[in-house]
Amino acid sequence: MPTWPSTLPQFALREGYTEGFKSTVIRSPTDSGRSKRRQRFINGPETLDIVMPMNDAELLIFKAFYEEELGNGALSFTYPHPRLGTNVTVAFKEDPEPLTPEGASTYLISLKLEILP
Repeated sequence: MPTWPSTLPQFALREGYTEGFKSTVIRSPTDSGRSKRRQRFINGPETLDIVMPMNDAELLIFKAFYEEELGNGALSFTYPHPRLGTNVTVAFKEDPEPLTPEGASTYLISLKLEILP
């Protein structure tokens, strides 16, 4: 399994960091009253949205990692969890968002990931 390159930032910025709970419940509407809810499965992915600064060289490394090693984001990979400090298996939930210029040669990149069970 691919691993997040050590030459890329290992920590996310506090701004833009969100971590979501597992979504394992299905809800069905009823004719009246509250909706029916039941658990679809026991274990599901958690969400992890991160923003990290990258310079031009790091962006080239990220692009090669994303396109070549992950098949344009199709494969899962090992990533250092920002809060827990342990390695977790993640996959891209969505394609990376467009870059946001932060300085002369620094950009902010937003990644929406799923922590896999």
